[in-house]
Amino acid sequence: MKKIRLSVVMLSAAMMTACTDYVAEIEDIQQERADNLNAMYENSQTNDPSELIFFSGCTCEVNRGNLIEVGGRLYYNTASNFPTISYALVNCANMPDKVERLTGYYENMFIESYSVYQKEGVWWADLQLNASAQNAYFGGTVSTALSTYGNSKPMASSVECPSISFGYKNTVEETAPVQNPSSVQPSLSSKIPCGDLWCGPTDTEGKVETGSDDETAGYWFEFNDANDYGTSSISYPPDVSVNEYDNFFGPLTEAYQGIKGTVMIGAGYDYPYVGLGFNLVSGDQEGTNISRWDGICLVYSSNLNFAIELQVEDEATVTEYNNYKATVARSANMTTIDYPWSKFKQEVGWGIMVERETALKNVAAIKLNFSGTAGTTGDFVFYSIGRLGTCK
Repeated sequence: MKKIRLSVVMLSAAMMTACTDYVAEIEDIQQERADNLNAMYENSQTNDPSELIFFSGCTCEVNRGNLIEVGGRLYYNTASNFPTISYALVNCANMPDKVERLTGYYENMFIESYSVYQKEGVWWADLQLNASAQNAYFGGTVSTALSTYGNSKPMASSVECPSISFGYKNTVEETAPVQNPSSVQPSLSSKIPCGDLWCGPTDTEGKVETGSDDETAGYWFEFNDANDYGTSSISYPPDVSVNEYDNFFGPLTEAYQGIKGTVMIGAGYDYPYVGLGFNLVSGDQEGTNISRWDGICLVYSSNLNFAIELQVEDEATVTEYNNYKATVARSANMTTIDYPWSKFKQEVGWGIMVERETALKNVAAIKLNFSGTAGTTGDFVFYSIGRLGTCK
């Protein structure tokens, strides 16, 4: 009996020692953070904060494909087969040179590992979930913030990301279908105005309904300055790939309810450009009369200005590539515009000038054209396009 009592006493002492060490470790971490905060405060009193802190201006978005919103919170959908939570830094005013993740609550309970990386000009943070998170053994919420560094400044600015909760397995399985990670929040589709030519939330083919009987008409395509030795490009979400019909824009619009991408204006050509377009009659780019449209409506978001361009048939001869264009102002939020034909003009000083009415009777393609200074980057989403006044 004495031996048993002695063992219990020794075990209790060991547990108390371990607990004391754990508490001491937490206190050390808290003290270190307090010291860092005090140092930052003292520096801010004697220096201009802008000289010390790098402000990225980024916002953090989470891929909602394997999440469900319940009661205003985002929960991991345990019915899905995608155990990764992916965050992306978007709409950055200043692109960070380095990004680090600040770990949050319930870190060890739900997160197996995480990685922060840059791909095609976008910073990503992926959280790999463990078995507890995937099976909702416990309830809790993981919070994430990303520290952004740049311009050789010693201090980083912090960007808060949406929090993800766990532990509501029954609720999630009863209310949410299994979704591919590339899916977006289903409720978004009801908020997007749809034009009469193309509506991203309902499109699965990446095709604009132009009215042409030719099967090659209306499909979205990308164009760039490669033939002029330029290097401008568009990158798209990495979780989308071509389908069995070798169609990319169909899966992209189905996943993101529009065409989502990141523009990179490259070097190599004095007048760099890149963009998206669709042919009105066929892939051979014959012209057609769109005068009766009265203009164009567009639903979009973009942190770069761009132009709507009316490419005429045989543009090399008719306008010498100086097509009628209308500039669209950047907007970080989803925006609807109505542009009558009177807003479209040719640039002065180059190409061949033609009457607007003549050009409108011979339009082969409509393009959304990004241009600017080499090194410029920006994100965009095109949601819908139609004739004037139909984006409702």
